[in-house]
Amino acid sequence: MTMLFRQICAFLFIIVLSFVSNAKNLELDIESTSSIVLSSKTDTIEKDLQLSISSDAFDVSNGLSQNTVTSLAQDSQNYLWVGTLNGLNKFDGHNFTQFHLGKGTGLPSSFIRSLLYTKNGELLVGTDKGLVKYDINLDNFKDTLDISEPIWSLYEKNNNIYVGTERNLYVWDGIKKSQIPLRNSIKKIKKIRIIDDIIYLRTFNGNVFKVQGETKDLLIKQSNDIEIFNKELYVSNNNGIKRFNHHLEDVFTNPSTHLTLYNNKLLSIYNNKVTDIFKNRTLGYIDKKFKRLTTIFSNKQNLILGTLSDGLLIKDKSSNYISSIKDINQNVWSIDKNKDKIYVSTNTPLIQILDENYQKTGTIDTKQKI
Repeated sequence: MTMLFRQICAFLFIIVLSFVSNAKNLELDIESTSSIVLSSKTDTIEKDLQLSISSDAFDVSNGLSQNTVTSLAQDSQNYLWVGTLNGLNKFDGHNFTQFHLGKGTGLPSSFIRSLLYTKNGELLVGTDKGLVKYDINLDNFKDTLDISEPIWSLYEKNNNIYVGTERNLYVWDGIKKSQIPLRNSIKKIKKIRIIDDIIYLRTFNGNVFKVQGETKDLLIKQSNDIEIFNKELYVSNNNGIKRFNHHLEDVFTNPSTHLTLYNNKLLSIYNNKVTDIFKNRTLGYIDKKFKRLTTIFSNKQNLILGTLSDGLLIKDKSSNYISSIKDINQNVWSIDKNKDKIYVSTNTPLIQILDENYQKTGTIDTKQKI
């Protein structure tokens, strides 16, 4: 049988299969896999068939001041502001402009901990030695709110600005600054999220607190991240993701280190795998050379990832999630989907069968009779 004849047979086989999908007497010997779980079997499959997310990478070689990215924000002029351990950067998509302590910048420290671009069009910069605001006309920074503590987090809700520090939580309503009393155990407020009148705080050590009036309850210890989706709190840790709505309930059983909102989806990231948690569907993998994520920023156009030592990754919405599928490197003659299976015909007599997560589940040898 010639190669061309085998390819034609494979193509015709896929067409026939799509028409007879409901036939009860059609039985195929296909290896099946369960939904994504971090078992040794699934890990092996994922290593053999890895999806790579299209993204652009930027580090000190491209002009970034330092490779440890601590915070991200984007202003109304589409400049991306990148905070690092040593300097603040303004990125226009091609070049970085750096700001450091001294040199007339007004920055009290080069250690940038947090960034927030407010709905009123102000860029707030939380440093290791206080909070400053960017002056677009003078291209420098000025002290604001008279807070000289390390600024661990910034958050805006209902036109109020919330500032998390080493031991305090402040709120600025546009007129006055006030302090929200906290328990002594609430230290180093890493992330702030708010639903109605309830404030959720995640501290540096992973504890998540619910603050409502005089009540300050510990919800969970050793979390990795928190996020709000559809007015509900989601908490990720090494055992999965929990949703809090009066009580904690499991919604995703795979480990998760980061949560982010993107394109009306709640995404989980673990070991560089990006998953849509509600569909339990893998969207792709971040290149393994980018070992540890530190911060994530997303908007309608971009998903931007800061790393511990490898700089910045930018995934543009206009580009495909997936740039390649490992180990399918032959010429692809046909791709078809039948129910929850994807059939790929290549130069070989074998039709590759993938699930909706693009994981290989089996093959069909077109040289054998069905």
